[in-house]
Amino acid sequence: MQISTHKGTQAELERLKAIDTLVLGMDYVSEPIVMASAAGWYIGKVCLDSDMDYMIAPWSRESLYMTEEEAIALWEYDYADE
Repeated sequence: MQISTHKGTQAELERLKAIDTLVLGMDYVSEPIVMASAAGWYIGKVCLDSDMDYMIAPWSRESLYMTEEEAIALWEYDYADE
């Protein structure tokens, strides 16, 4: 998994990292961010996975695969106001 350096994506990651009280067994899911897998860039969500000592892990894919530029444009159009 690769995370974009896009400002909206980085802001959401900082929000996740700022959670200072973790409830045992509870996963924390992000808002949509720009990320990539071996197949390409996409809009998706990550989580703090309770089964993996709250490491950031992929949660879901919310779009088709595309270039990073297209994913950023889609995020800015569809998700920036959330």
